[in-house]
Amino acid sequence: MELRDARWRQEIAAGIRPAPPHLIRVGAHKAGRVRTKPPADTSLIFLPATFLPSEPGLRPPDERHILAPQTLGASFAGISLQDQYSSGSGMIPPDTCGAIGPNHYIELINGSAAIYNRAGTRLSHVTLNAFMAMTYGGVNYPTNYAFDPRIVYDRRSSRFFAVALDAASGTNNHMILAVSRTSDPTGVWDKYLIAVGKVDNFTDFPALGVDDNGVYIPVGMFPPSGFTVRIACTRKASLIAGSPSMGTVYYFEDPPGFYATPQAAVNFDAVSPTGRAWIIGANAYAYDNVNVASITWPVSGAPSISSVDSLSTPAFAQPPSAPAKGSTINIDTGDMRMQPAMIRGNRLYAARHIGVNGTGGATGADRCAVEWYEIDVSTASASVLQSGRLYDAAGSDPLFFFYPSIAVNGLGQMAVSFSDSNGSRYVAAETAGRLEGDSAGTLQSVLQIKPGSNKYTVTFGGSANRWGDYSASSVDPNDDLSIWTIQEYATGTQNIWGTWVAQLMAPAPTLNNPAATGQSGTSGYVLNLTGTGIFDPGSGFPNRLAVVLNGGSPNGISNYAINYISPTSVQVTFDIAANASAGARDIVLTNPDGQSATVAGGFTVQAGYNTTLVVNDIAGVVGETVTLQATLTRTSDGTGVSGKTVSFSVAGVSVGSGTTSGSGVASVSYTIPEAAGIGANTISASFAGDPPYGASSGSGTLTVNQAPTTTAVTAVSGKIRESIQLQATLTRTIDSLPLSGRTLEYRVDGTSVGTATTNGSGVGALTYTIPEVNGIGAKTIRADFAGDAAHLASFGTNTLTVAIGDTTLAVDPISGPIGQTVTLSATLLCASDALPVSGRTVAFLVDGSAAGSAGTNASGIASVSYVIPVGPGPGSRTIQADFAGDAVYTSSTDTDTLTVQKADTTLAVSAAAGAFNDTVTLSAVLSRTTDGALLAGKLVAFSVEGTGVGDGTTDGSGSASVTYTIPEAQGRGSKTIGAAFAGDADHNATSGSGSLTVTGWPATLAVQDAAGSVAGTVTLSALLTRTDNAAPLAGRTVTFTVQGTAAGSGVADASGLASSSYVIPDTIGSGALNLEAAFAGDAAHEPTTDTGTLTVTKVGTSLYVPPRTGTITESVALRGYLSRPVDGAWVQGRTISFSIDGTAVGSAVTNGSGRAELNWTISSGAATRTIAGAFTGDGSYTGSSGSGTLTAQSWTTKIATFDRTQRISGRTELKARLLRSDNVPLYNKSIDFSVDG
Repeated sequence: MELRDARWRQEIAAGIRPAPPHLIRVGAHKAGRVRTKPPADTSLIFLPATFLPSEPGLRPPDERHILAPQTLGASFAGISLQDQYSSGSGMIPPDTCGAIGPNHYIELINGSAAIYNRAGTRLSHVTLNAFMAMTYGGVNYPTNYAFDPRIVYDRRSSRFFAVALDAASGTNNHMILAVSRTSDPTGVWDKYLIAVGKVDNFTDFPALGVDDNGVYIPVGMFPPSGFTVRIACTRKASLIAGSPSMGTVYYFEDPPGFYATPQAAVNFDAVSPTGRAWIIGANAYAYDNVNVASITWPVSGAPSISSVDSLSTPAFAQPPSAPAKGSTINIDTGDMRMQPAMIRGNRLYAARHIGVNGTGGATGADRCAVEWYEIDVSTASASVLQSGRLYDAAGSDPLFFFYPSIAVNGLGQMAVSFSDSNGSRYVAAETAGRLEGDSAGTLQSVLQIKPGSNKYTVTFGGSANRWGDYSASSVDPNDDLSIWTIQEYATGTQNIWGTWVAQLMAPAPTLNNPAATGQSGTSGYVLNLTGTGIFDPGSGFPNRLAVVLNGGSPNGISNYAINYISPTSVQVTFDIAANASAGARDIVLTNPDGQSATVAGGFTVQAGYNTTLVVNDIAGVVGETVTLQATLTRTSDGTGVSGKTVSFSVAGVSVGSGTTSGSGVASVSYTIPEAAGIGANTISASFAGDPPYGASSGSGTLTVNQAPTTTAVTAVSGKIRESIQLQATLTRTIDSLPLSGRTLEYRVDGTSVGTATTNGSGVGALTYTIPEVNGIGAKTIRADFAGDAAHLASFGTNTLTVAIGDTTLAVDPISGPIGQTVTLSATLLCASDALPVSGRTVAFLVDGSAAGSAGTNASGIASVSYVIPVGPGPGSRTIQADFAGDAVYTSSTDTDTLTVQKADTTLAVSAAAGAFNDTVTLSAVLSRTTDGALLAGKLVAFSVEGTGVGDGTTDGSGSASVTYTIPEAQGRGSKTIGAAFAGDADHNATSGSGSLTVTGWPATLAVQDAAGSVAGTVTLSALLTRTDNAAPLAGRTVTFTVQGTAAGSGVADASGLASSSYVIPDTIGSGALNLEAAFAGDAAHEPTTDTGTLTVTKVGTSLYVPPRTGTITESVALRGYLSRPVDGAWVQGRTISFSIDGTAVGSAVTNGSGRAELNWTISSGAATRTIAGAFTGDGSYTGSSGSGTLTAQSWTTKIATFDRTQRISGRTELKARLLRSDNVPLYNKSIDFSVDG
C-alpha cells in the first residue's frame, strides 16, 4: 500500500483536503475546504474487533437518558457560530478545544477564546487572534490569522499551555506558544514564537503534550509534494520559572510510519529527568494498528527519539461521512487520525473514530465507530493492554460516532466523549464511560450531554459539510475525579454549530453500615468504613475526602483523621468527648467532587463509668510458667472494680481470662511458648464493658529471655578412612525437653567436620569419615549448639579412638611391541572405603628386574615409563608392584602380565629423477616404528612400476640401494619406486614407495599469423617439431585459441603442420587479436605453446526505418532493422537511437531478427513527422542510419454543459465538461461561456 500522506499535498491543491479553517465574514460566506480520505483498501481482511454489544433502540431521538457510569454536573453553552457572527466573522470547523483549571474553564477554538467560571458564567470572549497576539523580531503575530488551537492545563506546574498556528501567506507558517504565568487564565500569559515552518512548506494540524520535562508539539508539513511530520520539543523548566523564558527548541524530522499528525500525550505522572514522553498516531501503511514512539531528555542538551513501533490492533475502514437529520449533505467525519492522548499510572489512553460494519468489523464499513486504547508505557517497549470499539449495531439508520476525546480520572474511570448523528437525529454531543473493573474492551451505555436541535448544512460553496476537527476532555485538577469535556453540536438555529461544556461526575460513593459503638471519653477511636466509589486524590489537591459524624447534643466528636485505603475502604480516627451525648450519629462521607453517602445511625456513642485497665509487666524464659495480671479501676476515682471478666492475649494471641478480685486484680497462668520469641511481647488485657462500667483495655510487656540448654556427646572409635557416626543429644535444661530441629556443629581436635539436625529425641547424628591426617590415637569430639531465638548456646565433648588403616594394591596388565615405551601402573586403595590413597611410593619390577618407582596421585595410581627391550623376544613377562606401608597404612603387593609383541617397521624410499637412458640410484632407509631405531643387515627388494630391479642390504644407517638405467620404453612422467622388507623373528614386514621422475624429448611449436574480416573464414596453422633434431611430430593434436577463446584444433601432417578453419564472430571485435597454439605433450614428448597475431577488420551495416501511423496521446511502436550487407545477415544486440523531428525520444536493442522497437506516446504537434534511427557502430561494425515517416492523427472533442438556476442579481457558477471522443476528460483547456449569445 502506498504511503497515503504522499497524496495530501495534491489534495490540498485540488480542494479535497482541509487547509486551515476558512474565515467566513457575515454576508459574504465563501467556500470552505473539505477533506476526503485515502481510497479504501479492498484487499484488507476482516479481523474480529472488541466492541460494545448491540443495544436495540440505543436511545430515542432527542431524548436525554442517563445510562453511562458518569452523570452531568456543571453544564453550559460555549461559543457558537452565531456568537462569532455577532462579533463580525465566523469560522468552520471550530476545532473544539478547552481545559479545566482550579477556578476557570477556558475555551480555545478557531476564531474565539473564552473564559468561564466553574459555574459556566462567561467572564470574557475575544478573538483567537487577540488571545494569541504577540510581537517577535519587530513582527506582529499572527500575521494573517491564528488557527488549529490546542490548550491543556498542567496540574503538576499549575499552568495553562496553549498553541495555535499562524496562517501567514500559506507557507513557512509558524507556531505561537502561550503559557499562563499562574493557574489563573485571566492573568498574565507569556507568549513565544516557535519557528516550526519551512520555506515552501505549509504547517498544519498541531498537537500538544506536556510532562515534567518538556512541551511537545507535533505538526503536519506539506512540502511541494508529499507529506511529512515534524515534532518540536522544548524544556518546560524555563517556561515556568520565576522569570520565564523559552529555551532551545529541538526538532525531530519525519519519524516514519505516521498517518497525519501524531498526538503527544499529556502526562499526569511524575516523570524522572531522563524519563520518556510518548507520541501515538495512526499507521500510514494499513487500516489497522497504532504507531508509538518515545522521546527522552538527557540531563542537558538535545533529546532523542526512539524508533517507531507498530502495535497490533484490529482492522477497520476509513470513516464514512455521517447522515444527520435535515442535512442535505452528510457531516464530514474526516479520517482515522489519532485524537488527543493522556498518560496516568504508566498507561497511555487515546481514541479516534474509524469506519466499521454492523458487527464492528472492517468489511463493508457503513458507519462511524469510536475506537479507544489503553497502552502500557511503563517500559521502553509499549504494549496494548486493551482496546474497544463503540458503535451502533442497528440494521438500518445506525448512529455515527465521531471526533472523540478521552480522559481517565484517579479512580481509573474513563470517559470518551464525541458527537453523533443519524438520518433521524440532529448532531448531538454525547459521552460513554467505563469503570476500572468493567470487562476488558467494553464501554457502558451512552449519556447525552447536549441534544442536537436543528439541521446543519454549511458548505459555503464547497462539497463537504465540515465538522470537528477534534474535541477535548480534561480531568478536574481540584478533585482528580470529575472529567470536563467540550463538544460540538447543532444548535436550535439552523446551520449554526455550537460548543457545549459539561462536567462528568463520577458515580457517587456508597457506604455500608458499620453499626459501630464508641464509649464517651475515648481518644483516638478507629472507625473502619467500607463501600464503593470512595476516593481521595492525595496531597497537592485542594479538594480531599471528608468524613463527619453528625447528631447528638453535644455532638462531642472531633479531631478527625482520615486514612484512605482503597476505593472500597477508608479508616477514620477521632476523639469522643467525655460529655458527648449518648445515642446515634449519622456517618457522612463526602468525595472530593462534593458527592456524598450517608449512613443514618451508623455509629452509637455509649455513656457510663469510664474504666482503666493497667497490665503488670513480667519476665521469664521460654518454657517457664508465669502469672499475667491486670488491675481494673474506675477512671474517675481509681476504685478497684471486682467481679468483672478480663481477657488476656500475648502478641495478639488469646491466652485466657480471669475475674477481678476485690481490689480489681485479674490473673491467668501462662507457659511461655517457644513461638513467643525473645524480647518484649505485648500483654493485652481487655474489659468488654458491663453497664454501668464502660469498656477499657490496657497493655504491658512480657520480656521473654532465652532458655539454657545441655549438649551430651557419645564416645566412638574407628580406623583411618572408616565412616563412623558422631552423635550428641540436645535438651532444654529447665525442663529436660529434647530440642528437635536444631543444628549441632561437630569438631574433631578443633577442626569443624560438619553439622547435623536434631530429631524428635533431640539427637543429632553426623556420618564422619576419619581422615588420614588425623593420625592414630585418641581425638577430642566436640558438639556445639549456637543457640537460637529461644535458647542459649551450649556444647559437650568426648573421645574418638583412631586405629591404623588397611590397603590393597592392584597392578594393571599391559601389552606392547619390542622397542615401545609403555606405562606400568598400579592402584593403591584404602580397604576401609575402597578410595584412593595418594602420596605413597610404589616400586615396580619386570621378570624380577627393577623397572622404577613412583608416588600415587590423587586417584591412588602410581605409574612409570618402561621401554620394552628385545631381550627374550615376543611373549609374556611378569610385572610386580610393592607398597611398603607407613605409620598410617599397612603394606600391600600385587602382580600381573606384560605381553610383548613383534615390532612394526618403516621403509622410507628416496625420490629419484633422470632422462631416457640415464643411470640413477634407487635407495630406501629401514627403521623400527616403535622407537625409530635404524635396522642394519636386512634385505630390501626394489621395483619400478611393479617390475623388480634388484635387492640391497641395509648398512649401519639402515640404508639399502640399487642402480637403475631408465629405458625409453618406460615413458616420461612420474613412476613409482617400490621397496619391500620381508620381516624377521623380532620385526614385522613392511614396504614403501617413492617417485622416479622421467623427463621426455622436448618439442617446439611455431604459429603462423593470419588476417580476415568480421564474419569471414580464416585458416589457423602451426608447425610442431622435436627440439633436439627438428624432426616433424606428425599425428599430434594442436589446439588454437583467439583472445583466450577456443577456436578449433588440427592434427599435424607428415611435415608437422597442424591447421584449423575459423569463422570470425562479430562479438570478438577488430584489430590485432592474440592467436595461440598449444601441444599438450604425449608419452615421449614434453608439452609446448606459441603465440601469433590474427588481424581482424570491421564490416559495414545498413539500417531500415519503416513508416508508422498513430493517434495523438496514444502509444506507437518506432522500429529499425539492422543488417550486414556483406551477407544480408541480421545484426543482433546493437543499440538503435530514435528521434522525432530531430528530438531524441529513446533507444532500443536489436533482437535476433535485427529489429529494435521503442514504444513512444505521440504528443501534440504536426501531422507528419520524421522518424530518424541511428546505429553509431562498435568494435565489429561501422555505423549506419535510416529514416521513416510518422503520421499523427488528432482526437475529436465534445462539450457537456450543466443547467443552472439562480435568482436575479444572485451569483451562480457556470459549468461545462470538455471530453475526448472516447469520453476521457481533458484538463487545462479554455472554454468560452456565453448566455443567450
